[in-house]
Amino acid sequence: MARDAGGASRAVDGDLLRARLSSPRVVGGMTPKPGPLERLLLAAYAEENLGDPDSYPASWSAFRYVASRLSQAFLGAVYPAVPTSGGTEANIMALYAARESGAERVIAPPTAHYSVVKAARLLRMKLVQAPLENDGLTPDLAALERIAGPGDVIVATVGTTETGYVDPVSAMAEIAETRGARIHVDAAYAGPVARFTAPRGRLPGGLDATTSWAGIDAHKVVDAPFQAGVLLTAPGEDERLWFEAPYTPSGRQPGLLGSRAGAPFIAAAHAVAVVEDEGGFEELARRLMSLTRRLAEELVERGPFTLPHEPMTPVLCLMHPKHGAIVRALRAQGYNPYTCPRWRGL
Repeated sequence: MARDAGGASRAVDGDLLRARLSSPRVVGGMTPKPGPLERLLLAAYAEENLGDPDSYPASWSAFRYVASRLSQAFLGAVYPAVPTSGGTEANIMALYAARESGAERVIAPPTAHYSVVKAARLLRMKLVQAPLENDGLTPDLAALERIAGPGDVIVATVGTTETGYVDPVSAMAEIAETRGARIHVDAAYAGPVARFTAPRGRLPGGLDATTSWAGIDAHKVVDAPFQAGVLLTAPGEDERLWFEAPYTPSGRQPGLLGSRAGAPFIAAAHAVAVVEDEGGFEELARRLMSLTRRLAEELVERGPFTLPHEPMTPVLCLMHPKHGAIVRALRAQGYNPYTCPRWRGL
């Protein structure tokens, strides 16, 4: 607490400290720990409201910097963007924009993030599950071409949550164009590095009338706090995602939220600037993939760990015949492990 108001505040402080000390240690979480300066910036700009860009230009400037650098890293060019709290909001907003432009169905493989299902339910859009190849990873492109048509939006994932797999985005975008559908790329996790680690995740034509949206988070790979995500759009598509807010000085707001914390973007701007100073996202991708492959090699050598596929992004799904026992043992020792349930892995 910022000030000592007496016994009640001291009691709350004590409860919070005890809760912090007794919290399980997370294994395999997909968000980095913000550095000391990022935490300081988060506190120093706590009152910034990104939902009112005119009144809080510092946070809006920070958002635009973060969005431009993430766009350049993923697509090799700068595109319009709106802020999001993360991949879930990005998926909801992209599918909303698709619905507003005439889409009625969402086509996504079962490896897509669970928030795609949530978004389809909220928006009352029919969800069609695209089948996978026999590897259980790759969308069946022939089946996708048969299924897709006008009025559909296809969801491709660059860095699945479970294994870090990258869908064949270029081929899926080509199918969307041929069949009169549109495509949304969920690149929440691997967007900042995928252009350098998995060429199949690239969009050679960038974002246009067919490939209209791409969601990326700064708080997945970069050492930024939560709620520093962006939804990139084709030119002009971003206007669809601004809404009237007559009582605010700005008069309108971007995205799903009303008031929106600006501090995460100010902290993220510093974290992104550090990445740029240290060689940019290509160098970050090289370092992260080097660590990922080294860890995979060491664990597979020790055995009997196996992987569903070779690393494509800085995510590993480690399968083990005694998976259940390992999870129970970790929890008994005060750890909370993240898992890849479809593969019974860590």
